[in-house]
Amino acid sequence: MKRLIPLLVLALLCFSLPRAGAYDGLDLYNCRISGKDRVNSRGNQLTTLRDILAQDRANYHRFGRRDRVDESDMVFVTIASRNLFQFARIRIDPALKRRILAGENVNLSVFVLRRDLIDVQEGLIDHSVG
Repeated sequence: MKRLIPLLVLALLCFSLPRAGAYDGLDLYNCRISGKDRVNSRGNQLTTLRDILAQDRANYHRFGRRDRVDESDMVFVTIASRNLFQFARIRIDPALKRRILAGENVNLSVFVLRRDLIDVQEGLIDHSVG
């Protein structure tokens, strides 16, 4: 019994601690930036990261042109909300930004930390972990 009590206390502590993978920003989603995200609905080539990210969300929510890994989000559902990409600070590795603008297809994890701050990272987040 004396050995069981410390194990129970340890188990309670483990279950009550915050999960390491917890996210407290506004939203996060995975997406793939591909050729269809680099052209707007009028057929014009997009040349800025902001426009490409917004078009990816327009393709997802408005046009149904989705890449296999594209996921839904709760922030960029409307045309007006996608305009946030034009004003928010977007943190991204400069080399990754160059690859996207050069036309490379890449998988991204997009973290909407606040309405004025978006973090873009290469690779996909496994939502089942954590």
